[in-house]
Order: sequence, then structure tokens, then C-alpha cells
Amino acid sequence: PGSGKTMSLMSTLKALPHFELVSLNFSSGTTPGILLQALQLYCEVVKTPQGLVLRPLQPSKWIIVFCDECNLPEEDRYGTQRVLMFMRQMTEQN
Repeated sequence: PGSGKTMSLMSTLKALPHFELVSLNFSSGTTPGILLQALQLYCEVVKTPQGLVLRPLQPSKWIIVFCDECNLPEEDRYGTQRVLMFMRQMTEQN
């Protein structure tokens, strides 16, 4: 703790020319809605034949989502962390 790991990684990722860094600092109050709000700063929602897709606002760049403290969101009554399940679903569904 306190050695600057996150800051070093973020500084390196921000320097990459073809990538846009989305940094998410999770807390017990992080929800899927908060995650979507953060992503909408960097992406647009596009309706395609395969469904809704989040596409970078800058077409020439890839989005990197960096999640810090992802173990902190509160568990629901089933023992899952909704925001992490939402991220998993977005990844698996493309």
C-alpha cells in the first residue's frame, strides 16, 4: 500500500496514443448505473443488429477500463456484487 502502483500504471496507460483510459475507483456504493455514467463520458451507445454496443467517441482509439478497488462494491442478498456481474455481462455479450 502507498507505493504508487496505481499512479504508475495509470500514467503509463494514459501515455499510449491509441488508447483512452477510463479509470473507475470502486466503493461500497458503486452501482451499474454509476458505471454506465462513467462509460458514457467516453463512449456512445449504438444500436446494431447484434444489439446495443458501446463505441468509443473517438473512433481512432480503443477504450481501456481500469478498475481500482473492485472488491469493495456491496454484495446483494444473493452474495453477488451487481456492478461486477454487470461488467462481466457486458464483456461476455460483447
